[in-house]
Amino acid sequence: MSQRNNRVTRRQAITFGFGSMVLGSGLANQFRDIVEPDELAQSDRNICEIEDDASPFEQLKLTVDEELRLKREDELCLSKLVVAIRAPKPSSTINHLGWPVATRLSNGKVIMVYNRKTGHHGGSGRYAGRYATRTDDLVNWDPPGPAPNMAGKIGPAGGLHAIGKTKIGGIERVVIITSNQPEEGDGPNVKRLYYSDDQGENWNVSENAFDNMLDGAPHVGPNLINHPNFGLVATFSQKKGSRKNFLVRSDNGLEWVETNWNNIRGARSVEPSLECWDDGHMVMIGREWNKNFARGDGRYWHYTQHVYKHNPNGSFSEIQFTTKRTNIRGNGMNGRSCHDTAEVKYNPVTNRIEVIQSHRLGGGLSNTGSTAWVGHKNVRADYYREKGAQLSPMIEPTFTLNLWSISPDELLNGSADWRFDGTLLTAQGFSAIGCRDGYHPGGSIIDIKNNKQHIFIYAGVRSGPSSIFRLSRTLDTNKWRGVDPV
Repeated sequence: MSQRNNRVTRRQAITFGFGSMVLGSGLANQFRDIVEPDELAQSDRNICEIEDDASPFEQLKLTVDEELRLKREDELCLSKLVVAIRAPKPSSTINHLGWPVATRLSNGKVIMVYNRKTGHHGGSGRYAGRYATRTDDLVNWDPPGPAPNMAGKIGPAGGLHAIGKTKIGGIERVVIITSNQPEEGDGPNVKRLYYSDDQGENWNVSENAFDNMLDGAPHVGPNLINHPNFGLVATFSQKKGSRKNFLVRSDNGLEWVETNWNNIRGARSVEPSLECWDDGHMVMIGREWNKNFARGDGRYWHYTQHVYKHNPNGSFSEIQFTTKRTNIRGNGMNGRSCHDTAEVKYNPVTNRIEVIQSHRLGGGLSNTGSTAWVGHKNVRADYYREKGAQLSPMIEPTFTLNLWSISPDELLNGSADWRFDGTLLTAQGFSAIGCRDGYHPGGSIIDIKNNKQHIFIYAGVRSGPSSIFRLSRTLDTNKWRGVDPV
């Protein structure tokens, strides 16, 4: 392997870093080193504890190595991590901000929507809700945040959402689809449509746009795409106990038509990210819900892909996707909790389809090392006992955003073998049982003019606080990887 290729290995090991210049205020010395197994006896950290007035980067919880890595990549103009919307001050108990998705208008304005809740699953309270904000420069947001009032609130909190836009005459209409039914199918099945014809300044809502449709389909995926033949298209999670998958389309963003297709037996995708490219080919990447399909080799938990090869003469009702288990995999000992919603985008610079994997309780490429919390039923506690360590109440798992890619031709020809390109971000401390929370990278923006992908994520504590961040990275993935084009 060449010296340049060694950089990829360092990414996979999550030891070579890049810290954001916004950390230059001395925050580095507020973060502790990663705990090694032999140090566990001296470790008394509790990953559930955080000060009410903790800064966003304390909520994110970067290691010192990762801060240095972020700084280096910022200096090289490869990526930049900044706070977008800060969690409300501690005087508010409704300080969990999450699930951001965004769209970019033709004039460059960006509109983002997110949830404000009491915690990952709690949505009650006067200030809880779904909020929209906008910016002309990706730095100054209007409104800048939900506190101390409800500026920007467009509706009730809960569930997931997708955002996109379409042209109606000379007007660029922004459209948001929301859904709040959990994947397990319990709770109300409420789907709403919000739209704005004045670039997000005012919002209208339709609570019956999806009446008599979607037959109990759970959450909408994060991407509302523009298809060359079908207009706006969104996808929903696969219904529990059914092979049905759902798509909806609209020409104007107000009236919608549904189609559905049957998945292969044994697979079930939820929170699917959707992308189209060229003449209308589409791909969906879903969190796999069914254990037997997800654990192909018994060790890891895999994402599922669904590929549609477009027929220019085909109708929307004739759409069928081909389903396969990908090699995009996570920490299998933590089951489906190891993954969050993914992102999938066509990269016009590399001419590849790219997936951003939100790997909870795990690291980079197939990294299942010391990634689980002691006390979790799946923890590899015997490993630490063999090392002679006294078990600490907590071990902080690694929590990463990983980048994978594939050639469009390979994808259309049936391949599910994605290339691991590296790790975009590493934090510490995710737990599925009540502590750290994030990332949800779906709903990102491909900014061709500035050669960037703008990824919006959230990070913090499941019970709050949690803030929203923007990670902007170069579309020149080969340069970012540090290797020659292949």
